[in-house]
Amino acid sequence: TLLTEPNGGFQEPFQSWTDTTWGDWARTGVHAGDFNGDGRDDVAAWYDYADGHDGLHTFTSLSTKDGSFQKPTAAWSTEAGRFWYPSMKMAAGDYNGDGRDDLAAVHDYTDGSMKMWTWTAKTDGTFNSPLGSWNPATGWNYDRLTLIGQHH
Repeated sequence: TLLTEPNGGFQEPFQSWTDTTWGDWARTGVHAGDFNGDGRDDVAAWYDYADGHDGLHTFTSLSTKDGSFQKPTAAWSTEAGRFWYPSMKMAAGDYNGDGRDDLAAVHDYTDGSMKMWTWTAKTDGTFNSPLGSWNPATGWNYDRLTLIGQHH
């Protein structure tokens, strides 16, 4: 973790979490946002497991001001084959206006269709089951689609 200085610079980095059994970073997508609504950004990690199921894990900063994170919490998971992170573009933001950042993703399917999914955040930083929030008409091209990383 790199904490900011009042002059806009950064303090020396420090290790805020470690685990030797976490998994493969190539299967992980990392997103920042205040998922529990406490005013401090947290980290959500999407993980594609080798058996095909997917899961979200939340690293919350809770009320600590030192920049450290709690151990990851299993925030949501799904059965094999429902989602595949390499075919998703994901962004964090408070999409329902409740003061907690949510996750939204556009998923590109093998049949050429796309769909946007939204995971709304709970007060403990975990996520509700996804809502299908947008299904575009024909003519949209996934490769030309860009999501903004975070917006409020």
